[in-house]
Amino acid sequence: MERVKEAIKGYINHLQQSAAESRKESDKAYDNGDLGLSGYYRGQWIANEGTAIALTTILSKYKEEEQ
Repeated sequence: MERVKEAIKGYINHLQQSAAESRKESDKAYDNGDLGLSGYYRGQWIANEGTAIALTTILSKYKEEEQ
């Protein structure tokens, strides 16, 4: 089970990095006046960040149940 937790932690890290990149791209598109592209990247940012938060919550609840 430890390998699964490590894989999930790696995926969470990837999602957080992707969310940060999407946020930067959203800001850049907004500054350039492309509201459609900005909205697309904002959606990606929110979805990735939300998924990372959900997975982190699941892992923490699993740790509580193990103890």
